[in-house]
Amino acid sequence: EIFQKAVGIAEDARDLCHVAESGANEAGLNDKKWAREILQKALGNAKVSIDFQEIAECAAKKEGLSDKKFAQDAYLKALNKAKDHFEFCSIAESIANEKYLNDKKLANMILQKTLEKAKSREGFRVIAESAVSALSDKKWSREVYQKAVALAVDANDYQDIAGSVAKELFLNDKKWARELYLIALEKAREC
Repeated sequence: EIFQKAVGIAEDARDLCHVAESGANEAGLNDKKWAREILQKALGNAKVSIDFQEIAECAAKKEGLSDKKFAQDAYLKALNKAKDHFEFCSIAESIANEKYLNDKKLANMILQKTLEKAKSREGFRVIAESAVSALSDKKWSREVYQKAVALAVDANDYQDIAGSVAKELFLNDKKWARELYLIALEKAREC
């Protein structure tokens, strides 16, 4: 009864997803059939790519439906709604995550397509970060970071890339980050 009330007060697809996940797991109703119905309703209410991505994650993980096919369909809808490199990279990282689909090949394809469309320094930086986060591919990430550096214009651009390159989560390359910070310092002095 409490789960039905939760469905009734859910304001959007993401709320419905949380209710479905609670209903699917053993600590909740442990009723995957009911949870699937709620996720179907969530799909109907979803509007933007992150909604579909969250539904896919709920469907894929073992605490949720543990239904890879349902998740794949929701990820496809997320990709169709995605508008920018942030959204495509987020979906790729999610698809590669072992808690969800654990599909590095598909994530790589998404990142490659995103790279083909990238035009901005920020876009290349985000893709480079995802290459490490999703694929653990530091070599390819470094190549994509180089594209970001090629488009850097001012101190803020270089500083942004340097901060990303230095993070342990990404390249963890303190030497290259220092070089980029020095360029940023020079650019700042030019102003």
